[in-house]
Amino acid sequence: MRIERIRLFVLRQDLRHSFETSSHRKSGIEHILVELTDADGRTGWGEVAAPSDPYFGAETTVTAWEIATRYLVPALLGAEGEEPADLEAVWDRIRGHEFAKAGFSGAVWDLYSRARGSRSPRPSAARAARSSRVCRSGSSRRSTTCSRRWRSSERRGIRA
Repeated sequence: MRIERIRLFVLRQDLRHSFETSSHRKSGIEHILVELTDADGRTGWGEVAAPSDPYFGAETTVTAWEIATRYLVPALLGAEGEEPADLEAVWDRIRGHEFAKAGFSGAVWDLYSRARGSRSPRPSAARAARSSRVCRSGSSRRSTTCSRRWRSSERRGIRA
């Protein structure tokens, strides 16, 4: 795979129901979509899901955009590799900024799977095992707003 074109899009979307944490109230999301195109015209998509405000961590949508446009795009544009790890290696020197790198990694894996003619780039057994306990909101198992399939004893264990 040789990356010939990279496009970035900012997606702003209101949430159907806002939520509030101890630090702030959230009523919408702002993420960055990454589109990679290879030399054969195939495209792969990824999402930089960094929070828009610095209440969760230091990385935000603004900082992710800066890292993407200033470092990730120039490093990946024109890069070649047979495997996703070959392309992901181009940003090894960049410290931190895990949200930004994860969005590009997702796009690389999506492009790789499309090049192979597969819909799922990674083995699905592990994903299925994890998803059996994922909350309706799509958040991790540590969330306390989980589906009714969770036993109350499991929720108590999370809070401990």
